[in-house]
Amino acid sequence: LLFSSCISSATATEDDGSTITRNAIEDDETLQQQNVRRRELDFQNQVQSLDRTLENDLDDLKAWYERATDEERPELEQAIAETEHFLEQQKLDGYYNEEPTMRVLQTVGELDMTKERRVLFYGDNTVLGISGRDTYPPGQMLEDELVSMGWTGAKVTSVGLRQWSSSWMYNNLRQDKSGLLENIRRVGPEIVILSAGALDVFRGETDVAAVLNNFEVMRDRMFGPEAQGVRYLFILPIPAWDMSNERNDFRLALNQGLRDTFAPLFKRVTVLNPPFPYTSGSPYYDGNDFSETGYAQLASALATQVSTKFEEPLRLLCYG
Repeated sequence: LLFSSCISSATATEDDGSTITRNAIEDDETLQQQNVRRRELDFQNQVQSLDRTLENDLDDLKAWYERATDEERPELEQAIAETEHFLEQQKLDGYYNEEPTMRVLQTVGELDMTKERRVLFYGDNTVLGISGRDTYPPGQMLEDELVSMGWTGAKVTSVGLRQWSSSWMYNNLRQDKSGLLENIRRVGPEIVILSAGALDVFRGETDVAAVLNNFEVMRDRMFGPEAQGVRYLFILPIPAWDMSNERNDFRLALNQGLRDTFAPLFKRVTVLNPPFPYTSGSPYYDGNDFSETGYAQLASALATQVSTKFEEPLRLLCYG
């Protein structure tokens, strides 16, 4: 629903034909704004709760470091650095501000949390489940998390592609069963969560611009006429794991390139922060992929982000 301005007026009549007073309308709008503000605060509380958990994990990692052998300490140092960076990034992103960065001026309609809302979680080995064996697909964990938050109509479909790099995804958009566009056509999602790029890092890709182009083409096609209905895209960052300094530098450059490339499209595309360190020594990593604890934490972080987009069609927002 589009609005030509941030101000609108409405009139209604009671059974006796008299006009409902403006005070009554304003009272109703105030109540709606209070409800949205409450949901904003709930979101902030969930993020802060996640960070308190990570702060506890950080303390555990530091205690572990003190007891560790010289061989174990480099991995623990990386895990500690990743966790500290994530917590600092959360604060820089403004999650701890007393006032949200957007003001809700008006809500439109009623929030129906039972309505079917479709999400496609698409990507590489990360989407397969623990160690790529489908033992606990993160898509189902995300759906369970959304349902536990009250979104009983949430339906999450996960498509994990073993050993697929971003160039494979780019070159096989219409492949039957595996292609991104074919899965969008089949599922009909309003939100797509994309996990890609890790295999590019692993296989020695050196051209950041080429990998970014793969992401841009996928973005353009999923928002184009071939895939009508996709409203929002979330991109998972490429996490750290045990790799050479050269490969880690490429990973960092690629993640920064994703943020820079999609920053102008912030209303529709979100490049997420890593929800936890992805290294040996981290409780979220099983030596090959995320651990069950890691996938649970990932599902919780994604559910918080997805739920805000589920609510967004009800809001008329002014940023600033």
